[in-house]
Formats: sequence, structure tokens, C-alpha cells
Amino acid sequence: MTSATDRAVTTLTPLRCTKCGAEGIGRFCANCGARLSARRDLSVKHFLAEATVAITDLDSALISSFRALFMKPGELTASYLFGDRHRFLPPFRIFLLCNLLYFVAVAQFGLTVLSAPLHVQVDDMAYRRVSQAVLTKRLHFEKPAVTPAQKTHRAAIKKTFETKYDSATEGIAKTIVVVLIPFYAVLFQLLFTGQRRFFAEHLIFSTHFVSYLLIAIPALGLATSGYVLMLFYGAGIKPPEDETWYAAGIVLAVSLYVHTAQRVVYESGRLAATARTAVVALTLVPMIVAFKFVLFFATLYWIS
Repeated sequence: MTSATDRAVTTLTPLRCTKCGAEGIGRFCANCGARLSARRDLSVKHFLAEATVAITDLDSALISSFRALFMKPGELTASYLFGDRHRFLPPFRIFLLCNLLYFVAVAQFGLTVLSAPLHVQVDDMAYRRVSQAVLTKRLHFEKPAVTPAQKTHRAAIKKTFETKYDSATEGIAKTIVVVLIPFYAVLFQLLFTGQRRFFAEHLIFSTHFVSYLLIAIPALGLATSGYVLMLFYGAGIKPPEDETWYAAGIVLAVSLYVHTAQRVVYESGRLAATARTAVVALTLVPMIVAFKFVLFFATLYWIS
């Protein structure tokens, strides 16, 4: 059965494509391939049909993008750089979705890697001397507390500030995690010096890489806290109490992605790809530490 909309677009009357603006006749736009329509179907049936296709269609841009991100490292970047920009979601949209999924996992399972509470920032991080000095100045504690009353008052102020800090830092981390993209873009620019590539190419590659990292972190966290522990207990071995296995898993996942993706995007040889992958793996922890350092200052001066 032919609808009124279909009959309208089969006439010789040119219609303007709502996607690219080009005029054409027929059912589809000759410029971008979008469906031409004189009027959008606003029926509930059509809405439900579109929703069903978006969720279940294995060839949809959403599913294709995530499938390529994890199953075919580098394909998203290569497709975008070489002009195929309709089959997959745009790079930054993928990043936003991965960012959302990461922080949902953080909220549900408490898997925090890209953030830290105040006591960790000032007591455990490599830059703790700097963070302690900055916090002291921020709270106006330059002069030492002498009397018990002063000490009690300062403890109360610090406790209140710590509560505000810890409640705000996750949200701020979600907002500024985007800074990891230029961090890595600069690193890849240095690693591929002499290849005459635009910095924007490294930005696209880094956007997909950070997107992958945002999903790999909670996925590996769940795996190491679940299946790996079951394997240890099943073998009668006491599981490790530190995060060695978790960190090793993240480094391995990052290495596999970077090695495969750079061979696809940059057409690197095996030896060169291995050397660059080793550099990225070695800089993973410093990058996360640098991000937490930025997060410390961002949170510190964001809250009142």
C-alpha cells in the first residue's frame, strides 16, 4: 500500500532535502542519500517503528560505531579521515556516549580511576606536597593552630570542605575528562613527527582512543573484581589485594588497541607500531596522574 507521502515524492515536483538542503525528485536525495519527504510522518506507529529500528538494527550507526571501536581498532578513525562519515557516529559523539557510560559505571560500581577523593589527592598522590600546600592556602591555614579550640575549628572546616570536594569531584571529572584528548593528541604528534600529518588527525585518533579507554576501565574493573576473583578462589589461591591485575589489564587493553589502530590509521610497520605502543603504555599512568592533578585544581576552585 502506498502512502500519501510516498506518492508525493514520486512526482516530478522537486523537494528540498532536510539533511543537506539539496533539491531533488524521487524517494531519496541524490546528494546525501537521505529519504526525501514532503512531510514527516508523525504517527505513533512510525515513531515506534523508528525506535525499534534504532535499537535492533545491527547496521545502525550506533551499534556499528561501538562494534568497530572494540572489534576493529582504527576503523572508526580511518573511515572518518578518508571521508566515510555516514556509516558511523561522529568522533565526539562517540566520546560523549562513552563518557556517559563510564560515569554510570562509576556511580553503580564505584570503579574510580579518573578521580580521587580529597584525602587521596593530598596524602597519596605523587604531587601530594604541592596539593597539601595549595589546600593549606585555599583554606587559609598558613598560620599554625596553637590552641585546642583553633585545632577543633580547623578540623571542622576541613571536614566540611572535604565533604563538598568529594561530592563535586566526580561531576567535574566527567566535564573535564575531555582534556585527555589533547593530551594524547600531543603525544601522538610527537610519536609521528616527520610524517607531515595534521594535528586534527591526531585529535580524531585520540578521541576514539580515549573513548575506548573510558569503556575499557570499568569493563576491566568488573572483570577483575568478578571473574578473575572467581578463578582465584576456584583454584584455591588467595587473590591479590592490590590493583596489580587491574592495572595490568588496562595496560594490556590499551596496548592492543594502540598497536592495531595505528597500523590501520597511520599504516605503521610492526616494529615501529610496537615501539610506539610501548611508549603509550608507559605514559598511561603519568597521563592519568596528570589528569587527576588538573582535576584537583579544577575541583578545588570550583566549589565555594
